[in-house]
Amino acid sequence: MDGLIWLAVLFLVLALVAYLLGARGIAGLSIEIAKWLVIIFVILAIIVFLFGGRVFLPTPLLLA
Repeated sequence: MDGLIWLAVLFLVLALVAYLLGARGIAGLSIEIAKWLVIIFVILAIIVFLFGGRVFLPTPLLLA
């Protein structure tokens, strides 16, 4: 999950640089990607918190 936050920060910095250079389209797209990465991170963090850090997959998924 740490990778999601790292990617979100990376896209945020990319958006800020693109905005300062005048590339408004790239900046908007980067902000959208960063926003969704943060949302996914928060959802996964809540799930892990609710299950006490123990999220088990069903047996058929573990065997695949």
